Amino acid sequence: MKIRIVLLFAILTLQSCMSGSNDTLVNDKIDSKLRETIKSKNDSLMDAMSNSDLKAYKALASEKFVKHIQSKTSNFVWLYRKGYLDNKYAIFDEYYTISSKPLVQVKIESEKNGYNFSYVNEQNETYVSLLKASLYQNDYLLIVTYSLTDTGWRITDIEATMFGHYGKNAKEYYEMAKKSEKDGFQIDAFLYADMAVISMQESESMLKFNEEKEMKSFHIGLFNKINKKYQFPHIIEDIDTKPEIVKIQNHLTKEGMYPLISYKTTIPLKDIEKLKNEYEQIKTKIRTIYTDMDFNRPVILYSLYNANAPQVFHAFEDRKEK
Repeated sequence: MKIRIVLLFAILTLQSCMSGSNDTLVNDKIDSKLRETIKSKNDSLMDAMSNSDLKAYKALASEKFVKHIQSKTSNFVWLYRKGYLDNKYAIFDEYYTISSKPLVQVKIESEKNGYNFSYVNEQNETYVSLLKASLYQNDYLLIVTYSLTDTGWRITDIEATMFGHYGKNAKEYYEMAKKSEKDGFQIDAFLYADMAVISMQESESMLKFNEEKEMKSFHIGLFNKINKKYQFPHIIEDIDTKPEIVKIQNHLTKEGMYPLISYKTTIPLKDIEKLKNEYEQIKTKIRTIYTDMDFNRPVILYSLYNANAPQVFHAFEDRKEK
């Protein structure tokens, strides 16, 4: 009985410590001078990370953060040390919170951008900057938490996560998917929905999207519809060489994300002229097969292989003139 009472007391004490009132201001609702102060610190933080300037880095952080700096930064600092990211960034969102006491769980929810996350404050006043940085097709989000200490605003936590691709996050790809479906392009809708789910999963350790269930359900629904209507692989009987469409998927390059149509050919890969002729026939015929795909997109990629050499690929690019 005593053990149960002690455990109950511990649970109630913990719940009491984690509860409290919070008042949060967002973006341009925050005092302009405070925003400028934090921006200056963010600039210094990015410079310190891109230049591996540990001294400047420590000068921005709280004593507790500095004490555990290696474990606090190990999941993202390599992006800067290896030169993958530089000091360029954009402010995605900012939150200034005044809490009734320290060690209170603060929940942040963005109605505009459709995500939420939580953290435990170390001081009564905290300022969270969500900073977006990019490398080629990958977007990263740094969640930097500042706390107002006796020595001013100091970094008390930094988290980093993938946050989409090509400047778009999970919510934005989800919106693109819904629009494509509305326009009658279910295949394109699935490709965008696929990116939405991938992007969502990449960032879910740090933040959650409010429409997570809807995104997953929409993605699975499109997958089932497409697989019911179209069979893969699909042999194009109307072409003499009988090419076989294997799959349609997204292909990510430094330049952008494009639909990629993969097919198997019976033509030897060294016979370029015959391959080109077959490709032109496929490009014409495929529009009548996959009627739920938008073939007017700026770039569509084609990848082909021969069954006798399945590890060797050849590619064609259908690029529309602007």
